[in-house]
Amino acid sequence: MVKNRRRVRRNRCILGERGLSEVISKLSLDEITERNLYSPSFLPDLKELESSIKEIGLIYPLILRKEKEKLQLVCGLKRLMVLESLEVKETKVEIFQEHELSPKEAIKIAVGHNLSRMNLIEKAKSIKKLLNFGISEEEVIEKWLPLLGMGARREIYNTLMSLLHLPQKVLIYIAKKELKLSDASLFLLFSPDELENLILFLESLMPSTSHLKEILLSFRDLALREKISLNELLKQIEPILHGFLSPKEKLEALRNWLKRNRFSHLYHLEISFQNLIKDLNLSPLLSHPPAFESEEFLLTLKFKNKKELLFLIEKLNHAAEKLKTINHDPFEISNY
Repeated sequence: MVKNRRRVRRNRCILGERGLSEVISKLSLDEITERNLYSPSFLPDLKELESSIKEIGLIYPLILRKEKEKLQLVCGLKRLMVLESLEVKETKVEIFQEHELSPKEAIKIAVGHNLSRMNLIEKAKSIKKLLNFGISEEEVIEKWLPLLGMGARREIYNTLMSLLHLPQKVLIYIAKKELKLSDASLFLLFSPDELENLILFLESLMPSTSHLKEILLSFRDLALREKISLNELLKQIEPILHGFLSPKEKLEALRNWLKRNRFSHLYHLEISFQNLIKDLNLSPLLSHPPAFESEEFLLTLKFKNKKELLFLIEKLNHAAEKLKTINHDPFEISNY
């Protein structure tokens, strides 16, 4: 009952004081002629909803709008999909007549009904549908972007609209990975032809969101630096990953290759430093400054008792003897 009151208040916030019709009737699902006109749904996850409907049935009726002889689905596409998968033939509906609910009001209900359960592509589709039904850009940016959990800024609006021009495979990838706008927008750096091959490549690696961002930025930087297309870059990478069986192994091999090629100087510094601490037997006591940007190295000693401290001191003494045999200063960055 509480959830129902909240939903009514939300719809009134969107539509003013009109509220919802109280007319509820049973209807054959086959009579719903226009199903996707208002819905922003894209790749919906129906598992929880299906379990709920199986257990307790349909709580809220589908909301329809009648226009001439057509019945347009305003709210409830996911519920309709579940009902059909369960081979339900008819269900509760709430029908508005043409004069009771305009298309502009209908799209506001459709989007408002799903505000808290949208993936990024559904948010972008919502913005597009609001525009298509006559909602101004100003209202979309100032009112609907915040309702969708995003900043009321034109650059966010522009990026969302741009995402919808990406290939379908990329949109599916973004929705499945539940990417945020800042991560999904990186796909806009590449051409549609490049994206087709890129998605196949990423699906074989299954990178985390943080690794995905690292990979896409590295690809962009390397392609620009070498003045080649992403497709040419991917051809260079394919042989490197050959022989690795698991996505985790492939991902690690790729990241190492990108470090060598994108930040070759830092990569060689890192290798030299790792060789040094191996020779001195000071791993993991000794660490280099982040990105070798300062001149201060860090030596960390952790011990629980006198015995452990004496062991560390002895280890340092051995390292000191080895250092005396090195002619140059290995901690002088310019000597690397």
